[in-house]
Amino acid sequence: MCLLLADALANVGELEEAERRFERLLSFSSPLGLFSEEVDPRTGVLLGNYPQAFSHLALVAAAVNIERERNHALGQRARG
Repeated sequence: MCLLLADALANVGELEEAERRFERLLSFSSPLGLFSEEVDPRTGVLLGNYPQAFSHLALVAAAVNIERERNHALGQRARG
């Protein structure tokens, strides 16, 4: 799952790449903010089922870790 990749990138300090991927993934949500199992990357057509619990849990985890890393990076710049 690509949200897990954004989360992992944030955890290893690759903040810009994590944010870029996270923002791109948000563009694939349905008009109701739901995420399907798959997306055709060329057309953006949502494919498959909508497994809400896991996709939204991954979305929240990625957002929290990106924000945590952003604040950590800001703190380091302020100190150094």
